[in-house]
Amino acid sequence: MQDNSGLALGNAYGSNIANMGLILGTTGLLVPITVASSVLRRELPLLLLVTLLAPLPLLDGMISRTDAALLLAFVGYNGLLIWQQF
Repeated sequence: MQDNSGLALGNAYGSNIANMGLILGTTGLLVPITVASSVLRRELPLLLLVTLLAPLPLLDGMISRTDAALLLAFVGYNGLLIWQQF
């Protein structure tokens, strides 16, 4: 509300990282997590690409329609991966 878009995006990114770490850490303590090598070969390049591109929306200080479309595409891709598992 006070034009602190960097703070808002940093808060969102940090919250997501903390949540994923807490969930994976807790799960790893309870049950060993196994990942097939085929999944790593398929998903790791995309994960690295998204990780490298994540700071781009911060460069201009606002989330444009293009930024939002890319974020929604990533959410859709994650939904597709989850749907394929069932």
